[in-house]
Amino acid sequence: MTVSPAVPRRRTGERVALGTVLLAAAVLYLWRIDSVGWMNQYYTAVAQTSAASWRGLLFGSPDLTALTSTDKPPLAFWPMALSVRVLGLHPWSVALPQVLETLATAALLWATVRRVAGRTAGVLAAAAFALTPVVVVLARFDDPDTLLALLLTAAAYVTVRAVRSPQRRWLVALGVLIGAAFLTKWAAALVPVPALGAVLLLHHVGGHRSPARGLQRSAVVAAAAAAATAAWFVPVLLTPATQRPFPDSPTGSLGALVLGQDGMSRVLASGPVPASTIKGLPGLTRLLAAPFAGQIGWLLPAAALTLVVALVRWAGPRSRRVPPSDGMLLFGGWFVLAAGVLSIMGGAMHPYYTALLAPASAALVGMGSADAVRALRSPEPRWGLRAGLAVVVAALAAYAAWVLGPYPALAPWRPVVLIAAGVTVVALVAGGLHRDEGRVRRWPLALAAGSATVALAAGPTAFAASTLGHPVLGANPLAGPVETGTGHAPYNGALVDYLERNNPASARWLAAVVTSTAASELQLQTGRPVLPFGGFTGQSGFPAPDQVRTWVADGALRFIVLAGPYWQWHGGAQPPGMRTTSTAAVMTWAGQVGCIVTVPGGGYPVLDLAPTGPCDATAQHA
Repeated sequence: MTVSPAVPRRRTGERVALGTVLLAAAVLYLWRIDSVGWMNQYYTAVAQTSAASWRGLLFGSPDLTALTSTDKPPLAFWPMALSVRVLGLHPWSVALPQVLETLATAALLWATVRRVAGRTAGVLAAAAFALTPVVVVLARFDDPDTLLALLLTAAAYVTVRAVRSPQRRWLVALGVLIGAAFLTKWAAALVPVPALGAVLLLHHVGGHRSPARGLQRSAVVAAAAAAATAAWFVPVLLTPATQRPFPDSPTGSLGALVLGQDGMSRVLASGPVPASTIKGLPGLTRLLAAPFAGQIGWLLPAAALTLVVALVRWAGPRSRRVPPSDGMLLFGGWFVLAAGVLSIMGGAMHPYYTALLAPASAALVGMGSADAVRALRSPEPRWGLRAGLAVVVAALAAYAAWVLGPYPALAPWRPVVLIAAGVTVVALVAGGLHRDEGRVRRWPLALAAGSATVALAAGPTAFAASTLGHPVLGANPLAGPVETGTGHAPYNGALVDYLERNNPASARWLAAVVTSTAASELQLQTGRPVLPFGGFTGQSGFPAPDQVRTWVADGALRFIVLAGPYWQWHGGAQPPGMRTTSTAAVMTWAGQVGCIVTVPGGGYPVLDLAPTGPCDATAQHA
């Protein structure tokens, strides 16, 4: 049997295009990856501990003695731990799994969109996702969001396969992926799930199959998701509470952490939410304004327009009505759900949370762009379509120029965006004027497509690439040319030397430090166990004062480094926000029994809990 040469050429062109996208993304993500620093030191310490012990791996512990655990489930840290175990502890070995996860997400997004909207849409969706600034910055960072995006995109792919196959394995795979996503970032994984479930259910109802059969298939997914989640929860809950690491929460309750602190409290606020330079102001325009605009705002208007057009075509005259495809239901539902939740969140909110929205937004952009290209290839004049596309490109380019405005380093890209938009408008008009006997001339269409790509992609690409000029550190990773986070600064060698020389042989920890980030930096520097007080914010219920007294009496703990919120504390009033915490009770007792030592060149004072003489004579220890 002979095969038409046109089909292989189209497939080869698609593979070359996808390969080019993935190669360009890999270069972008890996560029100077050895200089990324410790990123989020809290999470890097989790990878360090998880690579060192099975207990740390199971519970996601940031301290090498695995007495505490993070406020996140551990799954996202397991690839990092494996990388550290094989390659050693380096910033690049911690970041490498996120690079691979992001590339895999782009490839899976291509495979998914390709099945529901065609080859062109698939490649465009992968490119839009891979070059989104929030995706680029997280590909070089150690937050759980990259694995979450991968698992949810895989769930979308499996959903598309499940609705077209009677085989139960796809349903089981979908449930396992949802359960794994939950073990990556708790309830955040559930935001797109209603869209996945709706596609499964509506596909049966719309296809005149039994609604009961659709519910049965959904039940299989739910059971598989529960089983996947239980694979971690059961061993954890079977471990006696006294032997489990203390979760990073005020009460130590895992349920309160999942449902409250990292659940509804993130969405709901008890009162009016003031505007913030970090979380903006809740509302419909939140994601289109700073600080979100530069991270993902580039995609949102085009994605929303694609969804609106699909709804209009569905609600139009019966003779011309076009029902939404599985892809539009899937990614449109995901888009609406994620955008809605992120827009109204009144609790803790960071711009990088918008990575949850990136796959759906990119998919809609890819599908909408492919539809526009197909419509332009029609031999009909369709001046309304050309005029509408010209207005859309001009508006999106104007928005991109506005987003670039506050950044002087990116000023040269503003005229590039606007000129490319102007060329697109001219090419669209020329394409309507120049026709050969009802056929569309190719050069205006090719020019319009190329210039529109520049107009719409230059801004986010330049914004994303500008991130590579500096390390991104701390708990609020942001793409862009401005360094916005520093994390905790490294400790001076004099301080480390003092702690190592003066600790007794019985010491279990090099020192204790209030807040996990400050403790993690010292642990990463020295490779020695460092005990965190109070978890990430300092307000965790660990440790209790009685525990600290026992450790000090046994010689397991001698020093508290007064970093974090206590770096200017001298044994008096507790820092703001700490007065009612367990940490404050510990520090009050420690201030009564210990002596504050100033280490020359150390940078931070040290509280010696077992001084060998009066406090006014402790300077001799330095």
